[in-house]
Amino acid sequence: MHYRVNLRDLPNGSVEATCPDIPAFFTVQPSRPEALDFVRENLASALQTYRKKHEPIPVTSDRSATCLVYLPVRVQAKIILWNYMLKNRWRLSDLTRLLGVTQTQAQRLVDLDRDLASMEAIEDAFRAIGGAFSLSEKNPGAR
Repeated sequence: MHYRVNLRDLPNGSVEATCPDIPAFFTVQPSRPEALDFVRENLASALQTYRKKHEPIPVTSDRSATCLVYLPVRVQAKIILWNYMLKNRWRLSDLTRLLGVTQTQAQRLVDLDRDLASMEAIEDAFRAIGGAFSLSEKNPGAR
């Protein structure tokens, strides 16, 4: 899963980075490399705000953009799990019951800005509520 990012040079020499799929996410940095580094380091946290509001997390679209920023597979899995839960009206408390885990452990399964849940645990949670992951190889042509 790659999110599209637009970079725009500003008159003062700095660079603005925006993400068409996440309208509230933007930054102004001194250079293009710093802008991309900021996006890579903070994109998951920006997506976390949707989860905290109990809203679906936007997935990447086919809108045009200057470059693509990759999300780690674990974060992708958490996004898929969270959106599936919302679509099918599952709550974290349902996961605690089905998996026999604490509320904190269930929270880790969908926490996008922390790597405290294993891929196996995320997959187990998804299976417990009727979902299944399917991996495929893609070459987006950019990083």
